Amino acid sequence: MVQVHVERTITASSERVFDSLADPANLTASPLVLKAGWTKNSPGPGVGALREVTGFGTWLREEITAYDAPRSYSYRIIPRSRPLTKRAAR
Repeated sequence: MVQVHVERTITASSERVFDSLADPANLTASPLVLKAGWTKNSPGPGVGALREVTGFGTWLREEITAYDAPRSYSYRIIPRSRPLTKRAAR
């Protein structure tokens, strides 16, 4: 598994930062993400929730596997037929 660690100081409450990072709509701040959101009938933020992300040349579905607001959350990328393989992130 690949791990990525990013550290940045932000002048906002931990709750506000967590909510912003956990909201899939905010993924569109990345120039590679065209559209992102909770899937239809998804319960929203929390374990078992599903997000869909559409980017240039790709489409992902992510499942929230752990959710400890406002500290951390984990998700896994649900593999498509190709070319993605199974991936996870925290």
